[in-house]
Amino acid sequence: MTMAMPGKATTNGRLVESRIERTRRGFTLIELLVVLVIVALLAGISYAAYGPARESARQTKCMSNLRQIGQALRMYIDDYGGIEPIPGQAMGCVELGLPTPGNRVFLKSYVKNRQVLFCPSYHGKYRFLATSYMWGPEINDSFKPLEAQFAEVVRKRGGDTPINVCDQHNPDWDAADEPRWVKKRILVLRLNGRVDSRLVPIRSMYPSY
Repeated sequence: MTMAMPGKATTNGRLVESRIERTRRGFTLIELLVVLVIVALLAGISYAAYGPARESARQTKCMSNLRQIGQALRMYIDDYGGIEPIPGQAMGCVELGLPTPGNRVFLKSYVKNRQVLFCPSYHGKYRFLATSYMWGPEINDSFKPLEAQFAEVVRKRGGDTPINVCDQHNPDWDAADEPRWVKKRILVLRLNGRVDSRLVPIRSMYPSY
């Protein structure tokens, strides 16, 4: 007659571990690795699924920022005697009543929340900048003086002139290394207060926006 030891069961004369003792041993190394791989796969799937949605939300927030900047600019222009662009006439910032991005009066009295001046997709370290948005009157893509170039853009495009431009919603690429057919996403605040989102050739520059 075979005696059964405590916590053990016998089958054909051999000792078999009980379920309780097997449970107490915990996971093996292989089992832990399998779990980690599954978690990593799920995390990757979640990132791929929610990444575009998150960027879409940032673009929506960015467009809201630009609209608020446009409203602040309109109030500033009205208070400081700015006028509407006259078709076919070159007009600079002084005639239009536009402030510079670092204008303290504009920032303190018309922009209540400084975060509005920064795109939510901007991750730069230079928070001492007045804004992360490209300021149209200060973008110089020719040999003309800044004010003269901007006035010429206003003459040609009137209220459609780009004032603030955001290109933060694109991969971190070098335009010079990309094919010409690649496009980039830009958000634009125009002199007439309209905000739009456009896909433009990656090598296009202001004032073609």
